[in-house]
Amino acid sequence: MRVLKIIFIIVSLLIIIVFLSAMHQISMMNVPGNFNTIMYTIIVVLISISALNILYHIKSFRFYRRKENQRLDKKLHKLFWVIGFAFPIFLFVLLSFSVYGNSARFASGLYSADELVLVVILFVVSIVEFTETVQLQKRIKKLRETRDIKMEIDDIGEFN
Repeated sequence: MRVLKIIFIIVSLLIIIVFLSAMHQISMMNVPGNFNTIMYTIIVVLISISALNILYHIKSFRFYRRKENQRLDKKLHKLFWVIGFAFPIFLFVLLSFSVYGNSARFASGLYSADELVLVVILFVVSIVEFTETVQLQKRIKKLRETRDIKMEIDDIGEFN
């Protein structure tokens, strides 16, 4: 799972780079102001949420370390859990709108294989990332329960 977290960090960095490039490309085009505003808003939200997603993965990485380095007493802030769920959901919704908006082009065969591969990869990333966040919550709960049971067992027989 540590490798998966590193892959998610790399994917988030790539998303930031690609959408910063897209923002530059949009600024070079002559399009109506409403389109620019909508696209800039979506891009800024995606870049922001990607950056926060990187922080989430860095902060939650400790739960996949060896037991002595996990620091289970220190909780992951709720904002990071929200980002852990919001990023894959936002990415999934954004890709869904993109596929829906381009469905006529896809149906007529006017798409490149690269576009389709990118969309499928990002769909898979969003689903796997959401699943990983759910599994991490379960893992933390199980690790804490195991630690508490071990502490209770160690307390048996001790005299105060």
